[in-house]
Amino acid sequence: VPLDALVFTEDIICKGESTGSISALVAGGTPWYSFNWDDDLNANDTSIVSNVAAGIYSLTITDANGCENINSILIEEPTQGIETTYAIDHVSCFGERDGRIDVNTFGGQAPYEYSLDGNLFTSSEVLVGLDANEYVLSIRDELGCLFTDTVEVVQPLEISLELGEDILLSDGNKTPLLPILANAVPPIAYSWSSEDTTLNCLTCPVPIIENIEQTYRYFLTVTDANNCMITDDIFIRVDKEAVVFVATGFTPNNDDVNDYLYVQANEGVERVVAFEVFDRFGQLVFQSNDTPINDKSFGWNGYFKNDFVSSGVFVWTLIVEFDDGERGAYQGNTTVIR
Repeated sequence: VPLDALVFTEDIICKGESTGSISALVAGGTPWYSFNWDDDLNANDTSIVSNVAAGIYSLTITDANGCENINSILIEEPTQGIETTYAIDHVSCFGERDGRIDVNTFGGQAPYEYSLDGNLFTSSEVLVGLDANEYVLSIRDELGCLFTDTVEVVQPLEISLELGEDILLSDGNKTPLLPILANAVPPIAYSWSSEDTTLNCLTCPVPIIENIEQTYRYFLTVTDANNCMITDDIFIRVDKEAVVFVATGFTPNNDDVNDYLYVQANEGVERVVAFEVFDRFGQLVFQSNDTPINDKSFGWNGYFKNDFVSSGVFVWTLIVEFDDGERGAYQGNTTVIR
């Protein structure tokens, strides 16, 4: 009986993979048989080979009498594997999660599924809510064929804005507000806000502050070409020229001359928030709260527990409120003279 062979093949499902196989079933001839495959297959005298890539291969079968059967074998694969193009919307502002990848897939066998972690797949070709990162995009078709590619979603640099330390401004003086801005993409929009209605420009990079009579807080919001925003603030405080005075000594002897220790001040001071006097042992001997300025009737008359105190040095502490609502704290010594 002539030497003959039946050759069975399994073609490749996913283009580019080496998943084909070939098996030979010998009939006729004289056993035993040897199998000589192409060197590319790296097969050693076997009737079955696997992990075969697409291509044309030769198999020579030789029986015990030296008779040969030569076969040419074709392993096929799809003409087109999964291919894709994609459009990336990068993160708009530093730290946001609004990146997006729009995928357009062709080839392979539709429908397709998509994943950015290789585990969770979705049928949507639009992947949203992404932060800045490097992603491995996986696309799987109906046959289970897989395509992967690396896609990077980037973000702009973080914008920084610094208005600097608070400014102490003398009455009648003026100062520019100088923002230090980095990493903003031009054109840049400036928006200043404050309770100060005298601010000379609300959209200038460097406005001028002048002729303010009290402390104000100024806010700057910067918006760049990417619509990224950042805000900072600064206090402009007015250096008080008001003078607060408490006598260094008084004579509480009921002669209507220098009988009271009280708080005196010029314009700009609204009221006394708290005024306290202590003896040399730290004991509180006098206290008043929420009293007017320059009114001796609210001062200390030298009495403690309905009796005159002895001559000596006493310590006082004081909190006043200025006419802009700011407060100042003072302390000092006074001598009771008998």
